[in-house]
Amino acid sequence: MTTFTKVQQNFGYDKYQMLDVAPTTSLREIINSGAAVTKFVQGVDGQAGSGKEKQAFAFGTSDGTDTLATLRVANQVIADYGLDTVDAAVNGLLEAYNRLTAELISQFCDISGDRQRRYGTPAQMSMQPMDNYAVPFAQGVTSGYTVGFPLWRAGIGLQWNRHYFETATTRELAMQLTALLTADAKWIQAQVKDAMFSPTSYAFQDFQTDGALLLVKALANAETGLQLPVGPQGEIFASTHNHFMYPGSGNGDTLATYTSNAWNAAPTTGTMTADVQNLIENVLEHYNDPTAKIKLYINRAQETQMRQLAPVFQPLYDPRVIHSITQDIARGALDVGSIADRAIGLFYGAEVWVKPYIPNGYMFCFLEGGGVEPSMMIRVPVGAKTEGTAASGQVTLQGGDLRIVSEFQMFPMYAQAAERRIGVGVWNRVNGSAMYLNSTTAYTNPAPFTF
Repeated sequence: MTTFTKVQQNFGYDKYQMLDVAPTTSLREIINSGAAVTKFVQGVDGQAGSGKEKQAFAFGTSDGTDTLATLRVANQVIADYGLDTVDAAVNGLLEAYNRLTAELISQFCDISGDRQRRYGTPAQMSMQPMDNYAVPFAQGVTSGYTVGFPLWRAGIGLQWNRHYFETATTRELAMQLTALLTADAKWIQAQVKDAMFSPTSYAFQDFQTDGALLLVKALANAETGLQLPVGPQGEIFASTHNHFMYPGSGNGDTLATYTSNAWNAAPTTGTMTADVQNLIENVLEHYNDPTAKIKLYINRAQETQMRQLAPVFQPLYDPRVIHSITQDIARGALDVGSIADRAIGLFYGAEVWVKPYIPNGYMFCFLEGGGVEPSMMIRVPVGAKTEGTAASGQVTLQGGDLRIVSEFQMFPMYAQAAERRIGVGVWNRVNGSAMYLNSTTAYTNPAPFTF
């Protein structure tokens, strides 16, 4: 059973560490840092009953035989090293990587086997005046409309056959696995970013099941006839309501247009402050949940401009520095070792994070936790299955896990490919708003994300 130790850092954001290993905050850090999880097994090297504890690192060092570090150090021909030992190492690696990946993307993504859900429209009734003998008219409530979620399949050819195991070394295998996890992380990020920033709904044919046509929706994008949920004070949002913004745009409904400047054309601190404030309010006006965290994700290229927006922006600082008592600063510590993936401060109550997967010139705001449904949903195949042999250790794969695909389960390392089956679609259409910063005339969808 894989277990994780949570640590609290920067506004209580959940991170994971084991012993003296630094906490990880991104898929990239899982691949590069050596973040550890503890794996308890009944025996070591196939010997049942030893009760010894082993470490399964995403990428790091360990005394156990089921880590990539051991494979690198051993540097033996795989056949000589032992296929059962290598199989256990690969299974432990994928188990840790899949669990950590699921935890990281759960910030703004629900994970489910659902392919369609009903999304709520205004539930409205009106009180009717009556005299002593009147009976009010019956009033019905609409049941919403359907939002769909895609399911894609992607993989990488491995061609692990007898010749490979007789000639390749364990170091070469470790390098191949490192590249595999990197490609998988980039593919997941590309799908999440497309759901975040694409303003266009589309139809998806569910080719892996029965071929049904699913309507995959974008965030609120002024689609005619698709009403949004009622606000916390009973507000009704117009069909022109839009969560894809640009400086000065308003949202086509509750937030009016105003004069602003593109962020790449010498904007003032006043117009930039108004832009960010409008982006945050475009999400907050739909909720009244003090337990939810407001998150604002930006690209590192916009960090300098964001820091100029004092006093509305309160920065995080290096804890080794003592600051003036006259300066407002955010509580918490600035992560000086991760300049591309860290919290940098507070703005209008929102936690401002620099994220490597936010495109240059864009921002994204959403609510996390509390009673607020996540912005997106990651669809996974329904059900779980057990793979592996009793000798090498059996692993239960949840739907959507990255897995090694072998033709014969008795010989799991003789595999042709590795694959993952997931799809990302918008679920809560009002919990998220994107802004394109470099135009004052229209929102522009980012270029297609590659992986």
